[in-house]
Amino acid sequence: MLKKLKTISITILSIIAIVLVGYAGFIITKDYYSNKDQVTVKIDKTVIIKEVRQISKLETVKQIMQRDIEVTLDLGDLEVFGWSLLEKKHTRKVAVTGDITAGIDLAKIREGDIILSEDKKTLTINLPAPEILGVNIMEDKTNIVNDDLTFLFKLNNLSAEKRVEAEDELSRQIMKSQKTALIDGACQKDSSGKNVLNFANENVKKTAITGLFGKLIFDEIIINTTESTICEFGDYRISE
Repeated sequence: MLKKLKTISITILSIIAIVLVGYAGFIITKDYYSNKDQVTVKIDKTVIIKEVRQISKLETVKQIMQRDIEVTLDLGDLEVFGWSLLEKKHTRKVAVTGDITAGIDLAKIREGDIILSEDKKTLTINLPAPEILGVNIMEDKTNIVNDDLTFLFKLNNLSAEKRVEAEDELSRQIMKSQKTALIDGACQKDSSGKNVLNFANENVKKTAITGLFGKLIFDEIIINTTESTICEFGDYRISE
């Protein structure tokens, strides 16, 4: 008899435990789903600027081009008894191939460039003017076209040390001229009246919204671009 009562008691306690666990699960689930709709995401200008600046630079166009440059190194005149008999000049012509990258420096975006609608559903961003972000020389596609010395002059007439110095100086001038030539080509307008910065500006809206701002939650994103009035990089500078 006692054994039967014990079995009944255990059964009743098990049923009570199951009911309590089920009720607790119901309460937790109910609270979770009822509070889920109350979760809010705070979006302000500081958050947006932080997200944007993490990308740093937005490259929107890359142009590959080839330009011919010619550099002449003056090695001084050959003099005999104070008379200048022969100019010593080394001229090298090079076909330079490289690429120019242009886009937006996102670090220049300020708080005033970001406008949120009152209902926080529309984001307007005023982007700074595009600029040249980088110049790369493709060494494997850059070739010497011509290498000339002044008539009757030979490099062997120079000492080994002078030949090394002359070659180093010529290489330095060529490297500087290479970048200048590529930048100049990119900044010059083509038959359509556009240069690399114009193309970079056109491509901003095509590439920026999804990749840059698409992860921010807005019903509408408006991108305002700014036309460049100066094309420059390093020492090179040309005004529109």
